[in-house]
Amino acid sequence: KTVICACIFAQSSNERCNTLQCIFSLFLHSTGTPQRVIEALAHTSISISTQSIAAAVRSLSKEANAQIKQAVWTLTTALAYDNFDIDFKTAQPTIEHQSQFISLTSATTIPLYGINNPVVLQCSHEIWQNESSGLVRASLAAGKLTTKDLRIFHQENSYGTIPPGKHLSPCEENFAWHVRDILLNHGKYFDFLKHHHDDLVVINAIPLHKTRQVPCQAMPIKQSTTDGNIKVMD
Repeated sequence: KTVICACIFAQSSNERCNTLQCIFSLFLHSTGTPQRVIEALAHTSISISTQSIAAAVRSLSKEANAQIKQAVWTLTTALAYDNFDIDFKTAQPTIEHQSQFISLTSATTIPLYGINNPVVLQCSHEIWQNESSGLVRASLAAGKLTTKDLRIFHQENSYGTIPPGKHLSPCEENFAWHVRDILLNHGKYFDFLKHHHDDLVVINAIPLHKTRQVPCQAMPIKQSTTDGNIKVMD
């Protein structure tokens, strides 16, 4: 959507520009194509001019900035970030112009699905007041956390507990179903048993939905260090 809006913006400044030219020009810009090459393609009507590309990028950035602010103000949006590296190679390196390897950080906003009220996310106090988490908190305060503490923390996990009158837990039954499914549908000798194979029981299914992300601007921060992580969060 934002790319199309940028194309419309570029077309408003040039009536002979079409959507294909705009998208192809943004691709050239994103791959670091030299300005002379873009201008040559613009003269052949394959691309738009570098000035129109710059205007389209500003339009995209302005709209993304507004969407990011709107998403963050709802307090129901998660922020994810990761590092990436770019190697700027120089064709003819000199003392003044050397090749550079730069570490940067990218981020994106992810709206949380199914949460309309941000109050429901304020659950840390209840978790720490829970009796089982109190044991874990005591272990953390003492600087020791064993597997026994984790088992106590998950003692109410019914998914891994065998119900009365059953031989397998719900978790083990699901694993067994997948093993049978592999043998029946991908094996060679069990086709005659397919009519005994029922559908998998769905537990707490997550509804299928489309998540729209809004990418943030790249940050000239090296995330691999502690100070870099603090700067990214700031």
